[in-house]
Amino acid sequence: HAELLFSTSRIVVVDDAMRVDELRTPPLALVCALGRADVQPELAETLRTRATPPLVLASHPAIEDAPRVLVPRLRKRGVKQHLRTHAHGASAAHDAHARGVSSRADHANADAASTSATSNASLSSHPDIRGALKRDWLLKHKQSKPAVVMALLDNDVLDGSSDARAQLTRSLEKLYGAAHNAGAYVCVVCLAAGPGLPEVLPEDKASIIRKLLNIENRSIVTLNTATAQGREHGWNKAMKVAQELAIKMYGEECDRMTAMVDDPGCPAVLRARYAFKAGTYAEFRQDWVTATKRYRTAYEALPDVRAGMTTQDIIETLEVSEVLHVKLCVLLLHSGSPTEAVHQIEKHMRRWSNAASALGQEALPTFHEWRARQYNVFGDLLEHRLPAPAPVGTPRTHLPAFYFHAAAQCSIARRLAFDSVAFDSTAAPIEDVKVELGSYVGQLKIAGTENTRLTPEQYMAYLRVKDTRETISRETIELLTKAHDHYKENSAGTAGGRSFASLIAELANEYLHAGDYKSARKLFTTVAVVYRRERWTELLCSVLLHLKTCAKALRDDEAYLSICLEMAALNEGAASEHAPAAFIAAYAAMNEPRSGAAGGGGEDEDEDEDDVAPTITCGDGHLDRVFIHKAGFSTLDCVPGEPVKFHVALMSNLAGDLDISHIDVDFTESDAYEWSDSRSRVLRSREWLRLSFDIIPKCGYVCEATSLTLTTKAGYEFVIPFTADTSDCSTSSVNYESLPDSVLKMKIKTHTLDVRDAPPRATITMHTPNGSALVGEMSRVDITVTSVTDELEEAELLLHVTEDDEPSSNVHILSNTTGDVIPNGNIVIGDVALHATWTGAVCLRWSSDGPPAALHATLTAKRTGARMTEMFKNNPRTAPVESVTHVSCDAPFTVKRAYLPSYRQSPLVLQGDKCSKSPPVGVMLATLHVGGPTELTLDDVKSNVTGAPDKGVTQTDTNDTVTLNAGDAFLHVIPLRSQDHGEDSVRVKWHRTHGDSKSRDKAPTVIINEYVLPAVIGSKPPLTVELKYPPKLFLGEPFTYEVRASNATTASYDVKVAVTDSTGFVFSGIKRATMYVPPLSSASFYFLLVPIVTGSAVLPEMSLSAERFAAKFVPPIESRRVYVRPAY
Repeated sequence: HAELLFSTSRIVVVDDAMRVDELRTPPLALVCALGRADVQPELAETLRTRATPPLVLASHPAIEDAPRVLVPRLRKRGVKQHLRTHAHGASAAHDAHARGVSSRADHANADAASTSATSNASLSSHPDIRGALKRDWLLKHKQSKPAVVMALLDNDVLDGSSDARAQLTRSLEKLYGAAHNAGAYVCVVCLAAGPGLPEVLPEDKASIIRKLLNIENRSIVTLNTATAQGREHGWNKAMKVAQELAIKMYGEECDRMTAMVDDPGCPAVLRARYAFKAGTYAEFRQDWVTATKRYRTAYEALPDVRAGMTTQDIIETLEVSEVLHVKLCVLLLHSGSPTEAVHQIEKHMRRWSNAASALGQEALPTFHEWRARQYNVFGDLLEHRLPAPAPVGTPRTHLPAFYFHAAAQCSIARRLAFDSVAFDSTAAPIEDVKVELGSYVGQLKIAGTENTRLTPEQYMAYLRVKDTRETISRETIELLTKAHDHYKENSAGTAGGRSFASLIAELANEYLHAGDYKSARKLFTTVAVVYRRERWTELLCSVLLHLKTCAKALRDDEAYLSICLEMAALNEGAASEHAPAAFIAAYAAMNEPRSGAAGGGGEDEDEDEDDVAPTITCGDGHLDRVFIHKAGFSTLDCVPGEPVKFHVALMSNLAGDLDISHIDVDFTESDAYEWSDSRSRVLRSREWLRLSFDIIPKCGYVCEATSLTLTTKAGYEFVIPFTADTSDCSTSSVNYESLPDSVLKMKIKTHTLDVRDAPPRATITMHTPNGSALVGEMSRVDITVTSVTDELEEAELLLHVTEDDEPSSNVHILSNTTGDVIPNGNIVIGDVALHATWTGAVCLRWSSDGPPAALHATLTAKRTGARMTEMFKNNPRTAPVESVTHVSCDAPFTVKRAYLPSYRQSPLVLQGDKCSKSPPVGVMLATLHVGGPTELTLDDVKSNVTGAPDKGVTQTDTNDTVTLNAGDAFLHVIPLRSQDHGEDSVRVKWHRTHGDSKSRDKAPTVIINEYVLPAVIGSKPPLTVELKYPPKLFLGEPFTYEVRASNATTASYDVKVAVTDSTGFVFSGIKRATMYVPPLSSASFYFLLVPIVTGSAVLPEMSLSAERFAAKFVPPIESRRVYVRPAY
């Protein structure tokens, strides 16, 4: 055991042997393997990975090690025997067990004889026994008290010589005796390297093993190591046997302990011990329900703290209850009952809360340490058992952070109790007393003794020196940090800003008590931000007191003064108690002499040029309560050069009067505006000071008040920045109710006048000399810019055209010289002197006619003045001067289109005819009417295919001596030779007859307009003729020559057909006839022909006449040409 030495020189802190970490996981059954060390690693792996639950293996190389490894158990067979042994000493029983007992029956007889010697009367009068739980009992059962002993035998030894079998017999006899005395069951694994070993050991060998070890036949397992399958099968069987025996052994022990618990004569402490052991045995078997019941029985059996108990007994009771409580909580959480676990921790803390009144002052830190440990351990258990993050709505008591915070609160109470104990190092014992952990949980003993308890004086001395202030503070900080981190990650919506701020304040306070002023100040500063924002004045005051202590300890005079001023301005509620003292401290700090500062009470003429007056800014969040101020101009409109009233209303919230030597109002343009008042004043607490003065706005300079500066006689400057609330005196303002009538009558409206971005004073004039423009031509626009009262530096014009308030894509702005499009309509003017004029011109070109458009001109210049340029870094140009003029456009021509079919000329057409000899199917008539109030002359008119100017061109002759006026028209004829015609565009080249503003050297400006015509489909002819004959003709073979006429109209027609003889064909049939062609139908006429020549030939000529149209149609030779082949 670790030792603790009481002396004035050194302290060594010891830890409990039954650690809480060992209680958080269920124990695993221990199996002891003896013999065949070469196969034990494989056995250990099987027990660890395949057994459920896993089994722990303790390996020993030889069976002869059994007496040394298996330690006899000092088991009591009843409560009476335990009490008798305790009363008369346990030495005789210990000797008997050490010598070993031959059989279990002898052991039972001895227990019965000893039990009968004690009467029931002596049990009822037996006092309580100190020591409920052995400190190392659980550890021994997990590491050195096996439940099963597995003997690994070599089959060759069983088949070997008589001497080898005799030696094995002696070893097994010793193994049985040691295992019996240790309370462990035995099983045997017989290993063989060859395939001859059967699955069941032969009876001659098995009977010897059963007789020697007193075991059943199923506890003997055979294993063939020659094959992997045999090894796996054998080890699995051995694992199952070990599991069954372990469960049986722990079940018997659990029943035995339960029977002793149920004994009516069992004292409370023994009942707690036996119930704890029964619960542990049930855990070994993973019988969670039984284990929970036994642990609860043990917990409830513990005696309550009562008057007259010694401090040692109370501490021991608390630590024993901690062990039982932790086991209960672990099992409840493992079984999925967090609510019951929460009830258990609440019950646990309520039950032992009265221990504080029974303990002495020196023991209170230990008691609070115990309480902190209960909460901390339970929080750790919850963290590993419950989901993270917890769902919203989870009760606060189900969060680990709740218990970490409770543990931190207990640790804080521990520090307070430690500080309250007046400990004098000279009062410590002079002689050295070595202390170590006792045999039982919660007990200490004098080192070197069997179990000698400390005297009350020695125990109190131990309690006084076991803790240090640094250790307690460090543990408290760790707990608070742990609680903060868990609340931050897993609060389930239960922790708000105030909760976090309170937690951080506790953490900062602990750093403060630990002497870490930098960390404390950092955390207190974070908390103060929250309290200022939420206006929690009393809480803020307490934090400021701690910040004041930190600043003083760190010798930060600036922070100290700032904190004192803030506290001096807190005059609400309980915080007002500290305000006067804080003001006195701040006043004293301001009047302390500063190194390098000039004397004279703040006189400017006596100050050194290099001396900088200390500045205190009252708008940085924590000093905004020091002053209440309203400032601004009395109007929103102004004219440069005319004075405007500026008003200031100021009230101090400090708990004392402030001596002021200067009052200054600072403006953005310090070289253009300034105001200062050097009269000495006393700024009374909670009284308003009102000032008024004139400011003359200047053109080109920003007229904006930024702050108010108060200079004290001590040389400190209070800078009060102006914000949007500074000039807000409306009913919706935050502090409207606190403003007196004298301030409201000042009619403060704004602290910024809108002259900082005024446009330059200049004019823009635009004029179109040619009047209305015509589509396609460049129409000139003259522009004049005149400087009225401001010089223009690097001026620019921005032009754009709109139609119906939308950007126009129909009108383009062109250069007057090159005719190119001006990018973005931007024209650089340059510098324009005062009262000077700049003139220029641009051209507008309309791509189509439309309603009048608006030409917008925007004039900007470079900003002047250093401050103006600095404020508008991202916008270096002035506000624009704008001008708008309306421009209109007329169409030089309007085009009308008409279609004229040629029915009368060609009523009969050949079907599918595309040859050039076919007459036109119609004509397209394009009529161009002259528009606009001007005279035009045509230069050229032609039609073509859009996108292909050289395809299908039709041209109309023009005369440049002819002048066209408004209303005149000319005709352009386009013949259509197919039903789908391709010419769909008319291009007109023209110029103004008398020239325009763009004409040079009397040469006209020629304009080209193109008008797109719609696609035209000609009307179908009324009669269509189709000639039908075989595709192949052979000499001497007759064929039929068919003439078919199709009618596309709703009228009927008579068509006369006449055929002329041909030299290459013999004709048979009627040569002249009349066909009747019904409406929307067709009629045919047939001839029989015989070819009499080979090669190329022409079918007989045929003529068709439609009397209704008085038209005759003869199919062309191209449609009658055939080829005659020789006959085969």
